[in-house]
Amino acid sequence: QLGLRLKFGKNEKLEKIDKISNHRFTADELGRWKTQMRDDRERMITPTECVNRLQATKRAQQHTYKPEEIAEMVRKRQLAATQTGRRNLASTRIKLKNEILACKDRVEEAHAAEQAAERGDSFDAQEKAREEREAAEKALRQKE
Repeated sequence: QLGLRLKFGKNEKLEKIDKISNHRFTADELGRWKTQMRDDRERMITPTECVNRLQATKRAQQHTYKPEEIAEMVRKRQLAATQTGRRNLASTRIKLKNEILACKDRVEEAHAAEQAAERGDSFDAQEKAREEREAAEKALRQKE
């Protein structure tokens, strides 16, 4: 839900964007705003600041993100999600599926290595291959 922070003098509130009118404000509304700002001793925006903000907004709208910028934004969001405990369920599910597939591949590779070691004469190679297979199977059970 999009919102705008509205400030009228010292009063400030967040309002839903669908509640904001697209009509130009009237001279009377501008006068009341100026009076309120003066009464609350708040600083009013200058015409130069308005122009600068408009130009900055236009530059932001025309900006094209580079792959490096996108990767950095994704990295920051993932870090924030990890730190706050909020994670995207879909991305977590995909990540877990990929980890399970990697574990299954590791089990298959370890099983093939164990069978190859059994054909050889080295007891140490057979023992090492068996341990690797068992470790891979344990990791798979933990992921599933």
